[in-house]
Amino acid sequence: MGKPAKAAGSSDKSRTRGQPAKSSSSSRKTSSRSSSSTSKERSSKSVLETKTEPEEIKFPKKTYNESFSNIVLYLNQYEKGHISPTNLKRMHQLAVIKDAKTLQVVQLNTIFERRITSLTWHPTLTNILGLASKGGGLMLVNVSQDNWDVIQQYPGIGPGGSILALKFHPTINEVFFTASLDGTVCSRNFKTNECIQYLSTGSYDHWFTSFDLSEETGVMIAGDTKGVISLLSKDGAKVKEAKIHQKSKVNHIEFCPRKSWLFVTASLDRSVKLWDLRQFSENAKPLFTFPHLKPVNSAYFSRTNANYLLTTDQHSELRVFQAPNWDLVNIITHPHRQFQHITPIKATWHPLEDIVVCGRYPDPNLSGHTPGELSTVDFMCPTTGHMLYQLHHPPFTGLLSLNQFNNNASLLATGSGSKAIIWAPKGKQVSAVGKENINKKRKKRNEDEDEEEEEDKEGTSKYFDVQQPSTSHKIRDQEGVNRRCSKTDGKKKARPSDS
Repeated sequence: MGKPAKAAGSSDKSRTRGQPAKSSSSSRKTSSRSSSSTSKERSSKSVLETKTEPEEIKFPKKTYNESFSNIVLYLNQYEKGHISPTNLKRMHQLAVIKDAKTLQVVQLNTIFERRITSLTWHPTLTNILGLASKGGGLMLVNVSQDNWDVIQQYPGIGPGGSILALKFHPTINEVFFTASLDGTVCSRNFKTNECIQYLSTGSYDHWFTSFDLSEETGVMIAGDTKGVISLLSKDGAKVKEAKIHQKSKVNHIEFCPRKSWLFVTASLDRSVKLWDLRQFSENAKPLFTFPHLKPVNSAYFSRTNANYLLTTDQHSELRVFQAPNWDLVNIITHPHRQFQHITPIKATWHPLEDIVVCGRYPDPNLSGHTPGELSTVDFMCPTTGHMLYQLHHPPFTGLLSLNQFNNNASLLATGSGSKAIIWAPKGKQVSAVGKENINKKRKKRNEDEDEEEEEDKEGTSKYFDVQQPSTSHKIRDQEGVNRRCSKTDGKKKARPSDS
């Protein structure tokens, strides 16, 4: 009786022992399956969301291709949720930097006797470049790889004629504005050579340093050396005047491209301020004030969507603020210190992607300096501050102070001393405005002059296919225009240097 019970007990034990072994084997199989499935998922995720080093942008080998047409695949993957917004942003930066790596110098010309103080591209005609000098000289050029065609040139008056702001009219192609050390704010039509003076201080102790024009409303605004900004209507009449920076020069003014009522000012008083044009008055208070450690040279809204604001101080800081609350996103340590006899370095934006473009002035006293560091054009990520690319032309050793892309990023203009440098992507042909084939032989000089005379009669321009405006503005101060905008003979009163 005991043996069967013992056998039964042993059989029960064997069952109880066998069942866990069976379940453990099944659990091992299921766990191996689940681990393999999770490993597959992880591998698939790792393929789609590759963690990249910030210094070097990398993307999955399965979907990555050197051709720019592959951006469609990335956008498709992003819509499906396989690529994060961060990686998509890096992919956009990668495309821009790949194009920047092909930039090469196509034009290098000494155009003025004194250093370039301001340069700007035309807002609609992407090959037209405006340049201004410390001596008051002006030059407008039609640019391409093989072409440097001077459209119009104005001689300067020498010391005391420095042009500190240069701006094209957003809707009238042949009109541009200048703010000068001689205390004037003028507009010029380089087809008719008509000069209109809007503001004048009448003194070399008080002059205008900044200017901008709203594309939507046509309202003009100018800042001077005493911290005062003057608001003008689109007809040029002074509307308001207010002292917004106490006893400090207004180095920069710019309207927000997306909100015509918002504008920013940067000053020597180590501050940047955002203002509401609708509430602007003598006692107006800024919407935001951003203190800096050093005087500020410039403050630019990003050119893609105006979501960022980039400021450049006079030593080693670039600051990035983000809308809508304009929080400080990043402080980038970058060598660009101020020096009396060089044009102040101003960081700008790339037009196709939120990438900071700034000239480098190597500083041995700054942390991170390496021996033999070159003067380059630096491309940086605004949110991380990482260096994406450094552009350099080996035979050239000068400081690349002013750097600005045209609207489609096909050309980069650089001002270095009295030299103007044009960069263009290698392998991409950029033609001059109004010329279908730049390889064709140019016409003779006399034929060109005949064509220009015929076009003058018709009221159109060789480079600008637009009709001249029917209304002409009256010159408010004819004597002042004759005295300041034309060549002067005889003795001139002493003019201070603009350090």
